[in-house]
Amino acid sequence: MAKNTKTGGKKSIFDSLSFKVVAMGVIAVVISVVVVMIYSTSKAGETVHDINRKYLKDLTGAEGITLTDELNVKGDELLSNVPELTAMFNGKGLDGVTSSYTYIVSADGTMLFHPTVDKIGSPVENEVVKKLVSDIAGGNIQSSAQVVEYLFKGATKYAGTYVDPQGRFILVISADYDEINEPIAKIRSSGIVISVILLVVLSALVYVISSMLFKPLVAGVDALNKIADLDLAEVPSTSRKDETGQILQAIKRMRDNLHDMVETINEIAGNLSTNAGDFITSFNSITDSLDNVDKSVLEIAEGATSQAQETATSSEQVAGINIALEANNTNVSKLRESANDMNKVAKEIQ
Repeated sequence: MAKNTKTGGKKSIFDSLSFKVVAMGVIAVVISVVVVMIYSTSKAGETVHDINRKYLKDLTGAEGITLTDELNVKGDELLSNVPELTAMFNGKGLDGVTSSYTYIVSADGTMLFHPTVDKIGSPVENEVVKKLVSDIAGGNIQSSAQVVEYLFKGATKYAGTYVDPQGRFILVISADYDEINEPIAKIRSSGIVISVILLVVLSALVYVISSMLFKPLVAGVDALNKIADLDLAEVPSTSRKDETGQILQAIKRMRDNLHDMVETINEIAGNLSTNAGDFITSFNSITDSLDNVDKSVLEIAEGATSQAQETATSSEQVAGINIALEANNTNVSKLRESANDMNKVAKEIQ
C-alpha cells in the first residue's frame, strides 16, 4: 500500500486564519476610525461655525450700539464726519481674520464709511444691505444684530448687520466664509492625521494580538502535517491554558503516544528477528540429524540386502526388514517436508 505524503501543497497567506482575523480587525478599525473622524470633525465644525456666528453677531451689535450712543451724544452730523468715523471703525473686525472689516451705510444706501476710501459716497452693492435699506424705507426697522451668508463676486461671505433703532444708519461687519471657517479645515486635517496614526497603531496591535493568539495553533498544524507524513519530530510545548494551547498539548500527547507505540513495535520486531534466527539455527541442526539418520538407514538397507542375497533361508526375514525400512524412509521424507515447511515459516517471520 503506497504512502501518501502530500500535505495539501503550499498554502497562501490569504488562506491563513490569522490573516483573516487581522483583516477583519483592520476593517473594523478603519470603519471605527472613519466614523469617529467624520462625527468628531462634523461636530467640531458645527461648534466652530456657531461660535464664529455668535462672535460676529455680538461684535456687530456692540459696535452698532457704540455708534448709536455717539450719535445720541454728538448728533447726526457725526455720520458725515469721515475722519472721525475712520478713527472709530478703521481696522475693526473679527480678531485674526484679515478679510474682516467694518463699513457704515446711510438710510438711503450711501456708503458713509469704508476701509476702501474710493467707495465712500457710492451706493452700496451688497444685496443684503440693499434689502435692509428697503426695509428702513418701508418703516420695517429691526434694530437687533443679525448674521447672514451671501455671495459677493463669487465668494461666500459672512455679514453681521446692525440697524440703528431710528433708522439713521446700517453698520456691517463682513468676513470671508473660507477664512473664518479655516479652523474647521485644520480640524479635519488634524483628524485625518490622527486617524491614520490610530489606524496604523491599532492595526499593528491587532496583528500582534492575533499572532500571539494563533501561535500554538500554527505550531499544532505544522506538527499534524509532520505526523501525517510519519515524521514524529518533537512537538513544541506550551504553557497556554486557553483552547489553542489545549489543542497543541493534545497534539503533543498524541505524538508522544505514537512515538512510544512505534518504539514498542520496533522492540517486538527485534525480538521476533532474534527468535527467528535461533529457530533457523535449531532447524538446521535438526536437518543435519535427519541427514545422518537417512544415511544410517541406507547403510542398514544395503547391509540387509547383501545378507539376504547370501542367506537364502532368511528371505522372509529380509523381506520384513525391507518393509520396515521402506516405512522408515517414508517417515523420514515426511519429517523432512515438515522441517522444510518450518524453515519457510521461519524465513517469512524473519
